[in-house]
Amino acid sequence: MSLNPMNVSGSRMESNAFRADADQFDDTRCHPPKDSTLGEMLKQSGWGSGFKLPFSNEENKALEKQLDIKQKRALEISSNLEDHEEHLRTLKKHYMRVEYDHVVTQSLLTAKLAEIQSEEKTTAFAERFWSKSKAQKKTDEHKLEEVQQRVHSKLNDVERRTALVKDLLSISEFNEAALAKWKEHSVGTGQDIMYVKFFSKVDEKNQLIYEKKELFLNTKKRELSEIVSNQAQETIRLQQLFSRTKREFVKAHNERQETIKSWTKAVQSLKRRELEMEILGNDYCFARQQLRNLNNEIWEKEKFVESEYRTRQATEHTISQIERDLRDLNQEMSQVQEIYSTLCSEYLNFQAELSTTTGDLSSTHKKIRAHDGNMKRFIQRAAKVEAEVIVLESKLDTISTHMCDSETILEQMQIMLQDQEEACAIARKKKKSYRQYFWERSIEKTEVEDQLKMVFKNIQGTRVNLNNNVMYGQREELLLQRLTGDLFHADLSCTQLHSRISHMTNDQANSAYIANQAKLTVFKERMETVIAEKRLVQREVTHDESVRARLERTILIMIEKEKNLKNVLEDLNIDCPRLQKQLQGISDDLKSKLVFIQLEKVLLKRLQEEINNKQENICDLSQYRYLLEGAVKDRKIEIEAHIAIHQTTIKTARENILKLKSFVFEIMRHISKQKRAFDVVSSLLAVDPSSQGDRGFNSFTASVLQIVQERETLNKEKKAWEDKILEAELELRGLETNLRLIETSNCNFKSSLSPASEDSIEAEKIQKAEAVTQASQFRIKQSSKAILKNRDVITDLHTTNHALRNHINKMSFQCDHKVRMASSLTNVVAVQRDKITRWANLSIKILQEIRSSLSPSRLFLIQHDLKLRCLEEKLEYAILMLEKFVQMFPHTKDIVLAYLMKGSETEDLGARISYTIMKNQAHDNPLQKTFDNSRTETGDNFMDDQYSDAPSRTALTNRVMSGYVQY
Repeated sequence: MSLNPMNVSGSRMESNAFRADADQFDDTRCHPPKDSTLGEMLKQSGWGSGFKLPFSNEENKALEKQLDIKQKRALEISSNLEDHEEHLRTLKKHYMRVEYDHVVTQSLLTAKLAEIQSEEKTTAFAERFWSKSKAQKKTDEHKLEEVQQRVHSKLNDVERRTALVKDLLSISEFNEAALAKWKEHSVGTGQDIMYVKFFSKVDEKNQLIYEKKELFLNTKKRELSEIVSNQAQETIRLQQLFSRTKREFVKAHNERQETIKSWTKAVQSLKRRELEMEILGNDYCFARQQLRNLNNEIWEKEKFVESEYRTRQATEHTISQIERDLRDLNQEMSQVQEIYSTLCSEYLNFQAELSTTTGDLSSTHKKIRAHDGNMKRFIQRAAKVEAEVIVLESKLDTISTHMCDSETILEQMQIMLQDQEEACAIARKKKKSYRQYFWERSIEKTEVEDQLKMVFKNIQGTRVNLNNNVMYGQREELLLQRLTGDLFHADLSCTQLHSRISHMTNDQANSAYIANQAKLTVFKERMETVIAEKRLVQREVTHDESVRARLERTILIMIEKEKNLKNVLEDLNIDCPRLQKQLQGISDDLKSKLVFIQLEKVLLKRLQEEINNKQENICDLSQYRYLLEGAVKDRKIEIEAHIAIHQTTIKTARENILKLKSFVFEIMRHISKQKRAFDVVSSLLAVDPSSQGDRGFNSFTASVLQIVQERETLNKEKKAWEDKILEAELELRGLETNLRLIETSNCNFKSSLSPASEDSIEAEKIQKAEAVTQASQFRIKQSSKAILKNRDVITDLHTTNHALRNHINKMSFQCDHKVRMASSLTNVVAVQRDKITRWANLSIKILQEIRSSLSPSRLFLIQHDLKLRCLEEKLEYAILMLEKFVQMFPHTKDIVLAYLMKGSETEDLGARISYTIMKNQAHDNPLQKTFDNSRTETGDNFMDDQYSDAPSRTALTNRVMSGYVQY
């Protein structure tokens, strides 16, 4: 019986096609079994590699399961991370807005409180002014009534006097008529003439008296009319002033009522704002706590993701190594398979020539049944894989729904943010209106301050001019005295020279005439110079006399003006005592206004101090804000980097999910293809060979060969899939039992066959195959050891990561503490610098005011003393800052103390700093606290006695300052 070569080649082509399909879906090859008993049994049975035993790599399966679990966990963590990051951004924005609103409301509150206080003061001043104006009104009304009564009495007096004048005129007319009649009657009589003369003289005298009285009455009438007109004008002016003050007071009262209403509304709104700020503060604290929790969770998740990513890289590395080993094994197994196929073909040819095939057919039927059971198990496993795919799809649906929910939450958060932005815009508008109002008030305040400064400058200028004029007069008097003395001396020298010249000219016969002639010329020159000086002095004297005369004239004019003014004032004091009272009232008003101006100055000073303090606080807050902004920017950069990393991981995870979906789809397609192939094989195996003849038997053997080849391909495909199945060991045991049955059934055949020689090609091939299997097992063991080592390394990395996390937390806490201490030190430095500058400015102002009334030496001593005090203050502050610096940074203690202990002048400073450090350490140590308490109770003050000789602060600064002064 011979085999059909066409059938064999066709079956080989189909098996190669099946192998290519299997290699498309999975490049990995299965390892041979670990124990070599199966190889020995196959060798002893002579079955060769007729059917390859499928097996599964349990470690690869476990790693893939862990990979799936970790990928699912990574997806969940990435989705949660995105939600938390969005929530974190919104909370940060909300926190920045709330903090800005808090600062703005605090500034508004302080400004409002200050304005309320100023309004209360203005209202109190307005009430005082209203009470004064009421009292002034009452006094003016009383005075007006008195003036009206006096005017009425004066008018009555004028009418009475006019009536008397009229009566006297009528009497005089009657007397004139009687006199005329009497003259007519007594014409021609001398006695009558004398008598008439006498009476005419008497009448003339009476007429003069009456004329004088009339003139006096007319002048009195004019004076009274002028007084009445002045008083009427004064009453009209007072009425106008009263009506003006009344209108102003009503206006001020209405403004005060409106301001009170507006301020009450503002205070109510501020109270509401404070309640809202409290609620927002509570929300902010809660959000901040949640932020901290979220940051901790995110940090832990990031660390977990990093550890997972590292483990994933390690597993990928191990998988790549295993894949390389598997490729090498596959190449070697392909060689073994070729050898095995040749052996199988030879063995089948040899078996076809045998006449007894009944036992073999029964054994093949048993093997086919076992293969059917294995195929059923494979189908069950495929169903399990389909169920897992369905579960994955459901999880994908849940993830998509969760993403939709997160999008809706984001939309709600955006709506909330828009509402908050609108509220912020309204608050900004209010803030702008308040700022404009404050700006207008500040402009008014500056105008009032400028006016006050101009008034005070004018007053000081007038005082300075008066002092300069007085000093100039005194200097002129001293110059005149000195010039008169110089003139007197010059006159004396001139007379002496004249006398000497005349003496020398008269005594021509003197023997010393020639010798003294040169002296005469010298004397003449000196005389000419003296005369020229005398002329100059005379000119200066004339000029000074003219100036003095002009000043005397101006002084006389001023004296005359003063006299005239005194006369005018006396007249005014005599005629108008009421003006003095009014002047007194005006002076009282001016005094009250001056007091009010002084109070306003004090308030302005306080406001300036508060403004300076606020500016300092603003500078400190701006520095702190810059620090916070830098930290926030750094944190944003970190968050964005983490977001980019997580987005890339999410993208890769999604791509892997899509690849898995396509892979599962291809697996299902391949399973359906395998089912179709299995149906074909089962239909071929259903033929009964006993009903056929020789021809049928040959076709049957060909079909058996084809089935065996197809079985080989199926076993290869089964090896590719059994890496992912957990029950491979059971299958191997079942196959081992089948092999033992085959061995027992073919024991007669094996006894009849001669064993292969050791030098034959087949034995060498078998030895090579066994060596290859042992090498693969050795590689598998090495890979498992490497996996264990990698796991140990991963655990070590976890521990080191945890330790590093704790160390980073500690360092961040220390950094925050150092930053806070540095900010406090900068604040203290700024405050001390402001104190020193204020002190220096004040000392400069004092020196400017005192300079005119002190001698230069005294002024130099005062300046030197002030400089020394300023240096002493700076040195004391530098020592305090050095102590704080050493307390903040204790690692610099030894360096600072070693540097200070070098010199004799700084030795006390080093002792003081070491003493303060020891005291602070004792205060910080709880055991030392208990020891100090027990020591104070027992009275044992060893440390205080030991360091009692440490110099005090003032003694040390005095010592250092004395050294500085000596230097």
